[in-house]
Amino acid sequence: MKLVLSPTEAEIVKIWANSGSTRIAKRAWLVLQFVAGIHPNLIAQAVGMPEQRVLDNIAEFEQDRILGLLDRPRIGRPSKVSAQTRSAIFRLAEIYEQI
Repeated sequence: MKLVLSPTEAEIVKIWANSGSTRIAKRAWLVLQFVAGIHPNLIAQAVGMPEQRVLDNIAEFEQDRILGLLDRPRIGRPSKVSAQTRSAIFRLAEIYEQI
């Protein structure tokens, strides 16, 4: 399995990977490592999660691209990302795609 990022995606993913210790930052870092050719098992060991979860995160990114890095709504708890923030992220992604 090979994953290629557009220049815009690469820039956004790098920014998010370096944004702190959030789940989005961790997922972005996983994607960058995978794109760099690091085996999912080694990525999983580095972050302390099962290899299958790494593969699931990569698959979500492949399917939904940048939006695949965002948290999905969960049953029983409200989203930590407001609709306004999510909308701003989508607009930012669209702006970067036009560059």
